[in-house]
Amino acid sequence: PFCAKILHNSFGYCRIVVFADSATHRGVFMLYQLFWLFLAFSFLGWCLEVAATAVRLGQYRDRGVLHGPLCLVYGITGCLISMVIVLFALTPLSHNLLLPYLGGGILPSALELVGGWALYKPYHTRWWDYSDCKWNLDGYICLSASVVWGALGLVTVKWLVPLLMRLYQLVPAGLAHVLLWIFAILLV
Repeated sequence: PFCAKILHNSFGYCRIVVFADSATHRGVFMLYQLFWLFLAFSFLGWCLEVAATAVRLGQYRDRGVLHGPLCLVYGITGCLISMVIVLFALTPLSHNLLLPYLGGGILPSALELVGGWALYKPYHTRWWDYSDCKWNLDGYICLSASVVWGALGLVTVKWLVPLLMRLYQLVPAGLAHVLLWIFAILLV
């Protein structure tokens, strides 16, 4: 039985349940874990953007949009992909590599399209422009970028989320929660 709901336990911690298996409780992400993934993906996305810009332009340019070295779109997309992974992990097709690749290409491309359009309409600014690329849609998205997003989505599904969750589990829960609250306050 698939479900998406928010549960509160007796300690007031919020769990976002994307897939609930009543026997094993597999597929439960706590809000703290999602925020950890958001920060990790935002930072890794910033690193990727800075490196790509440095290679393309031959100089450093800060590509962050939040306070500090973070790219919001990577954080949001990484969290969405992570929640989709939970839904996908227990299906009969969980070992199929094509579906996470396609999902990893479609989800970020859709977010780029909607985000690019939403930024352009009120502010008349573009934070990215694929107009020079073949098979682009009004410069917001293009096929070659979607292919790269698909590869990154596959890497995220198979290796990155499990690695990030293992790293999260290395930090004692109380300390992790305090650190995440500090990061949340610094972002505001």
